[in-house]
Amino acid sequence: MRPIYDKTPLEHLLAELIRIPSINPPGDETPCAELLEEFLSDCPQLEISTQHLGENRKNLIAVLRGTGEKKALLFNGHTDVVPIGERSGWTHDPFGAEVVDGVMYGRGTGDMKAGLLALAAAVKLLANRDEPLKGDIVFLATAGEEVDGCGAKAFVREWDMTQFSGTVIAEPTGSVVVSAERGALWVKIHSIGVTAHGSVPHTGVNAIQYLIETLEKIRKGFNPQSVHPTLGKTTMNLGVFHGGMEPNIVPDNAWAVLDFRTVPGYARAELLELVNGAIAEVTAEHPDAKLSIELINDRPQVATDENDPLIQAAVEVNGTLGRSTAIEGKVACTDGSILNTVCDTPMLIYGPGEASQAHVYDEYVRLEDFHNSVNFFYELAEKLLG
Repeated sequence: MRPIYDKTPLEHLLAELIRIPSINPPGDETPCAELLEEFLSDCPQLEISTQHLGENRKNLIAVLRGTGEKKALLFNGHTDVVPIGERSGWTHDPFGAEVVDGVMYGRGTGDMKAGLLALAAAVKLLANRDEPLKGDIVFLATAGEEVDGCGAKAFVREWDMTQFSGTVIAEPTGSVVVSAERGALWVKIHSIGVTAHGSVPHTGVNAIQYLIETLEKIRKGFNPQSVHPTLGKTTMNLGVFHGGMEPNIVPDNAWAVLDFRTVPGYARAELLELVNGAIAEVTAEHPDAKLSIELINDRPQVATDENDPLIQAAVEVNGTLGRSTAIEGKVACTDGSILNTVCDTPMLIYGPGEASQAHVYDEYVRLEDFHNSVNFFYELAEKLLG
């Protein structure tokens, strides 16, 4: 049965979460975790704990105990957000939580504080059912998802993932059921040169020049042919480039980071071969080039069979809510690439907010979709554990 609750206080709490600038790096997620802890703490049925991850960073965990007749279900979302970019690109205050015509604007509205709070609200409502669920629900608010997954890594170090029948991750999907996500491979390429005066560049070794030549060879060689039915092709983005000191100095250091989002058939092995091959070519052409690589993010692609009970239950619940019964894929990666690869736990991604709104100016979430997600997570838990 669909839960009844007062929507206005929950919307005010969402606005409070959005107003917390938990930008990663550095993270500073603790105020978000504490606000959620305060929201859940008046529910005596919940066992609440934290995992400290460093200065002003922690995970929040709340456990709703069931009868133990069924395996537990993990509800997950993250508290960190990406930087806002150029402030001039925003027409709404990125941390203002402004509401216009039923739409809330701000960094983290879609990715993913609305989904995170929807999970927490559903758990709190489930705790007040007349009958206990047949399995535990573990609510996990992680820090660090946007960079290194430090929160998810801390959780799997201390928790037995085999106890879970599935993981529900409330990333923005436009309220569509998602059963798969791309992998992520971030490759940092270092180039070391030798400084010289800019008027006599031939007396130095230009680190930027050799890095550019390497990146160009990678760009020309990048040729994704494998197509996943829901995830599409592997992509590449040159996300960071640093180098040089002054125009009149030959740069002795430069580095760049490539962000590959991978699907089977053109993934880790092929991409590393491409990058190492480009470095080998540049080094052969320029013996004074010194190039190396560093993997700073390496997450596998994750997929759950569309016939798995978790996915099928999600489709049925979404249908009863008048939403899409399609099953799609997510081109970005989530904490599921850490949580679910430990023992191949089934994974569902579902949440309010459009995936296209993640990491953009004027990020937003429709409040109707936010409340729909509260109902979805509540009914999903009842269907699986009731």
